[in-house]
Amino acid sequence: MNRRRFLTISGGVLFLGSAGVVAGVRRAFRNRIDGEIDDLFAAARPVSGGVIEDVDLANLPVPVQDWLRASGVVGTAIPSIVRITQEGEFRLGADKSWMRLRATEYYTTDPPGFLWDASLRMFPLIDVTGRDRYTQGTGDIEMRIASLIPVASKSGGNLNSGALLRYLNETMWFPAALLLPNITWEAIDDTHARATLTDAGQSVSATFAFDDQDRLVTMTAERWNDAEQAMLPWSTPLSEWGTFAGLQIATAGTGVWDIGPDAYEYIRLRLTSVEYDPAGID
Repeated sequence: MNRRRFLTISGGVLFLGSAGVVAGVRRAFRNRIDGEIDDLFAAARPVSGGVIEDVDLANLPVPVQDWLRASGVVGTAIPSIVRITQEGEFRLGADKSWMRLRATEYYTTDPPGFLWDASLRMFPLIDVTGRDRYTQGTGDIEMRIASLIPVASKSGGNLNSGALLRYLNETMWFPAALLLPNITWEAIDDTHARATLTDAGQSVSATFAFDDQDRLVTMTAERWNDAEQAMLPWSTPLSEWGTFAGLQIATAGTGVWDIGPDAYEYIRLRLTSVEYDPAGID
C-alpha cells in the first residue's frame, strides 16, 4: 500500500472514530437527562384530597379565590405530574442576541420539583442543549453547545432559592397546586396577594397581581441572578391567556430582570401544550 493511500485510509478511520466519540458523548448526555426525568417522577408522591370544591378556596385572599375560580380549578384534582411544551426566545443579557427556544418541562407537585429540557438555537445548525432543574431542595443547571461543550454547569448555593422561586412562578400553569399546604398566602389588596412556598427547609415569596377579569397578569419577586451575583427584582408580565386541558391559564409572557437603573427581557415564552398526569408517566 502506498503512503498516500495509507494516509487517506488512516484519516478516514480517525474521522469515523472521532465522529463515533462525539455521537457517544451526545448520546450519554441525552441518556443522563432522560434518567434525571425518570428520577424526578420516581420521587413524586400521589396528591391526596380528591376533587377541589369551592369551600377549599375560602381561606385564600379574595383575588386569589377569584383567579382560581375563573381558571376552572373547582371540580378538578391537584395533579401529581405536569408536562408542558414551550417555544420562544432567550438571551443572556440586554446586549446579547436572541436565541430561538424550544423546551419540554416536567413538574412534580409533591414534592415540588421540575426539569426544563431545552434547546436553544445559538447559530445556524448549532444548538445549546441541556436542562435546568430543581429536585430535593437543590437547583442546578447544565447546558452544552451541541451537547458537547459545557457553557453553564452549576449546582446548589443560591441557585436553590432561585429554582424554587421559578417553580412557584410556574404554578400559574397548574394553579390547583397552589392549594397544597406548603404554600401560604397573605392578602395585600383587591388585586394583589403574596404567596410563600416552603420546601426542603427554605422558603421563597412572590407577589401575584390580577386584573379586573380575574386573570393573573404578572408576578414579582427578588430572585438570585447568578450572572450578576446578586438578588435582583424579577417579574414575569403575561400577555395572552387561553385554555389548556380544560383550564384557563396564561399562555404567553416574558421574564424581566431589573439590573441597576435598567430592565430587560431575557425570555419570551409561549405554551404549546399542557398535560396533567399524562398517560405513560409513572
